[in-house]
Amino acid sequence: MPNRIIKESICTSDSIDGLTWFEEVLFYRLIVNCDDYGRFDGRPAIIKNRLFPLKESLTARAVSEAINRLVSAGMVALYEFEGKPYLYLPTWNCHQSVRAKRSKYPSPDEASQSNDADKEQHENICKQMISDDCKCSRNPIQSESNPNPIRNADAGNAPAGEEPPAADPELAKVMNLYLNRVNALPSPDCIDELKSYTKLLGADVCCKAINIALDDKKASWSYIKGILASYSRDGVRSLADVQEREARREAEKAAMEKRRSTLKPNQVVAGTFQNNKPIDTERLRNICESMG
Repeated sequence: MPNRIIKESICTSDSIDGLTWFEEVLFYRLIVNCDDYGRFDGRPAIIKNRLFPLKESLTARAVSEAINRLVSAGMVALYEFEGKPYLYLPTWNCHQSVRAKRSKYPSPDEASQSNDADKEQHENICKQMISDDCKCSRNPIQSESNPNPIRNADAGNAPAGEEPPAADPELAKVMNLYLNRVNALPSPDCIDELKSYTKLLGADVCCKAINIALDDKKASWSYIKGILASYSRDGVRSLADVQEREARREAEKAAMEKRRSTLKPNQVVAGTFQNNKPIDTERLRNICESMG
């Protein structure tokens, strides 16, 4: 790889001065590892292993946080291409020489075009699902089954000259969030279940479940479905219900912790069950004494 240029102006740079020591070192190591176009793999684990191969205690999370700080400072830019993260240094051409004819990584322009195409595909999928939903009265959640499926099914096949049923904005809200943040190509079963939960719980509650999964870094349909199923069992039908449910759980947890803190050790042992039978504390004491 060609040598890179680091100018003495870094010593008086306000941007550099605003970084921590680790962030500054990371930036310099990026400079000597980026390809001739100032681009590099954007995965924190790859960055860690390539830039800090001897720092065994360094974590990918620390690298990710430092990269985000460099992005906030305008010294690094992130982009995605075909679902994979990349980065580039915006001021690269001002300081470095481009010698290679081709970059090792896709360009941000290619990523932008790809993202536009993906966005159009997502919108088409979402429109098709909403259109299908207008024509279909299926609802696998039996507790909220359609009381008059024949009438609604007929409404979905309006005769010529009559306006078709309007697209459901609630469903569009949920599907757009799911397609853009979780999975662009969900399975038919996932689509059907998500439609049903949207009808049962409402768009705001479904979006809340999706965002919880994203915050927990467990953005999968199985995890989201588990949250929605628990909401359904607990009778949640609005964001107010979600907040009340969370407050109730926190209160129950606090009460349990308070109760545990007031119990004496022997009370805890005496109240412990094993195979649905109380532990014989006298026998336990004799065993302990025999062991010395």
